[in-house]
Amino acid sequence: MDFMMQVVPEPPEGTGNVILPEKPFEPTIRGDGLQNYLCGKCKKIICETVQIEQIKDAIVKCGYCGVFNVISR
Repeated sequence: MDFMMQVVPEPPEGTGNVILPEKPFEPTIRGDGLQNYLCGKCKKIICETVQIEQIKDAIVKCGYCGVFNVISR
């Protein structure tokens, strides 16, 4: 099941719980869950097969377009 994330401004340097992509043009995080989370701007999968607990309090940077996302609340 796919869920859209919400775009947020770039967090200040040193902000905790920011997940950055290891490689460009790939999902930022992969897990062993059942849910995919899509970037709120480019609509690419940036959190692939994760459980919500893995990312619920995180800011995730998209490896495709570079914007920052959070789970829509």
